[in-house]
Amino acid sequence: MVLGVDTHRDVHVAAVLSVMGTVLATDEFPATAAGYRALLKWARKSGAVRRAGAEGTGSYGASRYYSRRSCDGVRVPSLTGHDAGCDG
Repeated sequence: MVLGVDTHRDVHVAAVLSVMGTVLATDEFPATAAGYRALLKWARKSGAVRRAGAEGTGSYGASRYYSRRSCDGVRVPSLTGHDAGCDG
């Protein structure tokens, strides 16, 4: 199972996907240590998290958190703004 997280200052929005890319569930969690724990616990209810991709992790550290907890944490570049080489 794959976990995708869109990080923001106050809240992280998460989606759990099957290995075939089907969205199994979505939810949002506070951008706090307790929120990170709750998010990963929620995701694991759908199965073993094999990979977690976090977008916009410049100052939030989400990919580090997931990679330290038995899943492959990956920073996903934003489709807008600086990560994509845009001026927006």
